[in-house]
Amino acid sequence: MLPDHAWKPWEPRFGLPIFKGVRLLLSFSVNPEYSPLKTSGIPLMLMGAMRNGFRGVRDLVVEHGTLLRTPHLGRRLEFRFIITTREGEFLGQRGVPGSYPPGGSIDIEVADVLAKMGLPDDDYMGILVMSRGRPDGWRTSPGSYSMTYATDRTVTTYRTGGFIRILNDPNRKKHVGFRGINPKALATDRHLSSILLINHSSNPAYDRHVTPDSTLLRADGEQRTAVFGSIAPFGGVERDLEQLFGGDVVDFLAPFGGRGTVITTCQGVTLASIHVMRARDGSSMSIDHSRPTHTYILNGVA
Repeated sequence: MLPDHAWKPWEPRFGLPIFKGVRLLLSFSVNPEYSPLKTSGIPLMLMGAMRNGFRGVRDLVVEHGTLLRTPHLGRRLEFRFIITTREGEFLGQRGVPGSYPPGGSIDIEVADVLAKMGLPDDDYMGILVMSRGRPDGWRTSPGSYSMTYATDRTVTTYRTGGFIRILNDPNRKKHVGFRGINPKALATDRHLSSILLINHSSNPAYDRHVTPDSTLLRADGEQRTAVFGSIAPFGGVERDLEQLFGGDVVDFLAPFGGRGTVITTCQGVTLASIHVMRARDGSSMSIDHSRPTHTYILNGVA
């Protein structure tokens, strides 16, 4: 569980993994045409607010009250970083120095953030919060973040955006379930894939542990199933194919070049999923963020 006021309802955010021994650079460029308040965006903002009932409309009024008191209508964005353990334990937060106008950009060395917070190099989860988003129903971030992970032998990047839409808050929205599909899972003598699932929420008071299930499919229809394991609120758990499906998974997938598809489901919540592939000798690493379609989410427990 996070502090009650970890973020304001209109502040876009997203969660991301931090890996021990891997440099992480976060980069973001603000769209040059960004403005937090546009006449054309009012209908979308109202629709988004009304979906959340009285609280949503109240938040909209408060947000725009602060905009009217902010120089230049709040066009300069501010950022801050929240750090938790992989088990979701809050470790602290730190603001990113400065504010950034339309057309501006930031680069955050996460190792520097950890050092200034007095935290050692380790596996963590991070939540990056920005002060305002676009004037749309979801307050999406005005641009995409890029997360670059690097060692002295590898470099890999994925991109995503922030948003404020309601996630895993049973008092405000019910989720049918989650289904994440990784069609490029690999287990060979040289490479091994893993899946990292994040149990996130739009509510800092979220306190539900979840336990997804995973299925590994071969091209001929043969399959193995596994319990992914418990994920704490605001935590992230990584499991590789051997941990999930047995030490002989290389042999199981060998007839198909080591390739398979992993389908992970979880009832009643939505999760974020990160797919990682590593060379066993440390010579390569790739990372990607899956974005399940609405069909996947709606039918996640069918």
